[in-house]
Amino acid sequence: MLKDWTFDLKVKTRDPVVIAGNLMNGAISADIALGGTGAAPRLTGFANVDRLVLKLPFSLLKITKGVVTMNPENPFAPKLDVRGESRVGSNDITLYVYGDASNPKTRFTSTPPLSEADIVTLLGTGMTLGGDNDQMASEAMTRAAFIVIAETYRKIFHKKKTVSAEPPRLHTTFNPSGADRAGDSMQAMYEITPKFRFIGRFSQTGRMKALLGYVLRFGKAARAVDTDPQ
Repeated sequence: MLKDWTFDLKVKTRDPVVIAGNLMNGAISADIALGGTGAAPRLTGFANVDRLVLKLPFSLLKITKGVVTMNPENPFAPKLDVRGESRVGSNDITLYVYGDASNPKTRFTSTPPLSEADIVTLLGTGMTLGGDNDQMASEAMTRAAFIVIAETYRKIFHKKKTVSAEPPRLHTTFNPSGADRAGDSMQAMYEITPKFRFIGRFSQTGRMKALLGYVLRFGKAARAVDTDPQ
């Protein structure tokens, strides 16, 4: 019924459309034109994602570039050019999404270098695939339980859940020693500045070590230099 219709419609945002929610904060602007006929519609223009932050279970993903370009030849498959950045612990992660929206391509990189499978797992669970599987399962259950408790607390006491644009400064990790659990340890790292980090390590035997780290970055590589006051 619409095949003989002719379209001449333009949509342009005067101010960016603000998105604010529990899982996502940011803004989107668009300048899109619909032309052609009902039998052969044509979409031209683009949409920009600005300052978008996604709240993942154990990390924040900040979209630093997000461009959706309409494809006049295929209005339902626009071109994507998206870049996202995240920091999980001491790992700096970069995500790229590009190509047709109907069949997008993704690429993950990190500093220090990790495999793409490890990066995806790190973003979703806060852990990599390496290490003891039983210990990983136990830690994943602990993290999941923490999320349930936190969500229950917010609902009972009516606390609002907001997305912060800045990654958390305090990180805690559990370091299993293998079959002999006497060497297990906990580590807490607080990022004083992007260059300085304070690290505290607590072993199963009661030994404590305090470290002050200074981060040096050379291109895509990163190195941490620790001073150990014991």
